[in-house]
Amino acid sequence: MAEGKEFIGSASVQCIHTHEVSLKEEMTKHAPLYGVGLEDLSLKELETLSKIHEDGLKDIHALQQQKHNLGANPPMSPNTFSNSHRHALQ
Repeated sequence: MAEGKEFIGSASVQCIHTHEVSLKEEMTKHAPLYGVGLEDLSLKELETLSKIHEDGLKDIHALQQQKHNLGANPPMSPNTFSNSHRHALQ
């Protein structure tokens, strides 16, 4: 019975170690997106990262404009008409 617990404990430690290594690899890959380790990137990598951010900002600005326009001019639905307007449309 003790051997089974040792095996499970060892397997758990190995699993945790594997996940820690995977997490560190993912953090290293994505760190430049958060401005960490930029000095270690090549010129090509910096250009790619810059383009990603520029494209993202364009998308954000377009969404902001779209939401602003919707806020100023909410879409009309049949329920927004008053009764007098509703009769005039029928």
